[in-house]
Amino acid sequence: MCYYRRYLHRCHHFHSWGKVARACRLQQIYHDGADEEFCREKWAHPAQTIALPCPCGPCGQAEKAENEQRLAVDEAWKKQDEELAKKREKQREKQDDTLSKIKENFEDAKKRMQKWEKLNSSGSWRPGSNVPSASLASPLVDNEAEASTRAEDGGVAALES
Repeated sequence: MCYYRRYLHRCHHFHSWGKVARACRLQQIYHDGADEEFCREKWAHPAQTIALPCPCGPCGQAEKAENEQRLAVDEAWKKQDEELAKKREKQREKQDDTLSKIKENFEDAKKRMQKWEKLNSSGSWRPGSNVPSASLASPLVDNEAEASTRAEDGGVAALES
């Protein structure tokens, strides 16, 4: 049994034998030409094992393919994240528009409610009419021409009753 150098790759694979580090007695006899049988056993000694910082051939190819796949997946995730961010921005804009419309409607309803409460608290509002009742002492209209037009229509008579 001869001791050979052995190369240990980063992936912990041994794929190649190096030169003979120490030949056994059978191998020495074979080299001297005294025997036709050579040593067929190869052993690696830890002192003669060399660690290489690179992966072996098959593992290097697999690692390269894995890195390419990882890059492709990362790019796909990045693209998907960008699309999702755009969709979220559109949703935010839509929500902001909806919220502003709701606020406008709320403010409008609030103004109407205040107006209704003002009319209702004065006691001059009657169901079915949008015009408050008026007395002759304080006419609603300052313009005499407009007052006469309303009188012809029966508007003032309805207001007085």
